[in-house]
Amino acid sequence: MLNKRTKAIELMDSGEFESAISHLLELIEANPDDFMIHHIIGRCFRLNGQLTEAIESLKKSENLIQDDVASEIQPHVYLELGITYLELGELEQAILSLKKGISKYPDCWELHNTLGVAHEYIKEPKKSLKNYQKAQQLIMDASSAHKIIIENDGSKILIADPMETLLRLKSSVNYCEVLNNIGHVLVKLGHLEQAVKALEEAIEFIPEGLNYPAPKRGLELVKNIKEQMPEKEEVEILITDAEKKFGFKQGYKLLYVPWKTIDIAKIAFISLNPGKPPEDADLRVISDERGNSYEVEEATTKSPLTKQFLKLSKFLNTTPESVLTGAFCPFRSERWKDFTSEQKQIGFEIGKKFWYPALKKNGVKIIITLGHGAELLSTLTLPIAKELEATLDKEIVLGNNWCSLRRFKGKNITIIQLPHLSQFKIFDSHNSYINEIEDIFKGLLN
Repeated sequence: MLNKRTKAIELMDSGEFESAISHLLELIEANPDDFMIHHIIGRCFRLNGQLTEAIESLKKSENLIQDDVASEIQPHVYLELGITYLELGELEQAILSLKKGISKYPDCWELHNTLGVAHEYIKEPKKSLKNYQKAQQLIMDASSAHKIIIENDGSKILIADPMETLLRLKSSVNYCEVLNNIGHVLVKLGHLEQAVKALEEAIEFIPEGLNYPAPKRGLELVKNIKEQMPEKEEVEILITDAEKKFGFKQGYKLLYVPWKTIDIAKIAFISLNPGKPPEDADLRVISDERGNSYEVEEATTKSPLTKQFLKLSKFLNTTPESVLTGAFCPFRSERWKDFTSEQKQIGFEIGKKFWYPALKKNGVKIIITLGHGAELLSTLTLPIAKELEATLDKEIVLGNNWCSLRRFKGKNITIIQLPHLSQFKIFDSHNSYINEIEDIFKGLLN
């Protein structure tokens, strides 16, 4: 039986899946209670694209596992189940199978790594990172080497052997693969410097002679993101030059939060342009390093938008400072119509140069824009939606055609258009529109 099993594995490894399956079916007929044979044919079915048959065989293998008999194959039954369910698109079943495997075999790094992949599929990068880091730690623990040294008095002590540990980590693709996964999910979370560190370490641990380009591609992605995102000083020069050239008289303000929020925000809130500031406010500022302006200036501002934004933050169950808050056009005015057509155009062009790359950073998942009329829809929300390849998914009319809420869906990003909250106070004391607001945000909030 062993020779026939070995032959079947050799056929599977060489890609001759039909022949391998034929051999394995003969083995199962003679040994129907051997969980390992069911596992092997399940894997072979998966590699041959027969996913339904793979699940059936792997479930049989799972049911035949004897928990009191240890085998290194046992955790791989759950691993194969998880991978097969992922390929079928049955993500919940994949996660359940992988978690069940981890509950039985918590030291199997492959289970944790694949669970990280599954959480990426359902857009849960934080959970992915946690699982990848657990896989990394398990590989490091398993690779940890020690050596005995003899002291002058003849006694022996056991100490860590970092060189041997390093050699072990570089002996297979496992460690660099997990580091690469960590790096890529850090990019999705917007933690670019940490991502670079993980991807560079992944390259360092690629086994000699192995062609594994994924970490280098990750570094190229980070480089492209950084090149697209202008530096703060560049943005300030653009704004101050335009201020002088096109006669903006009331100052400017681009971000209502610290500049670093660009790297950590999951939600962006974009109003049209800054209005009349509170007394003694700095009239010419690129970013508010004190915190979120709406929160900091709550007691001094006269703008009705402040209370609406703070209520929105509470609804979103997030802190104001964690929201990338700002104006698309950075120049101040008491009313939008006070600007000339040329000034509006210049303000929007500067906004595009900053906001488009900022919104394409992988951390931002929800973008909230303000503006109800046709002009703002066509000049603010729709251009952002087009740039991010998002299309209208839902529209809800409030009141007797009082204003509308719109939702645009793109790849890994959602745009919610609300009316201008300084004019349309949809967050009122009676929660008059809470059902409609919850509907437009449905599925987006944890």
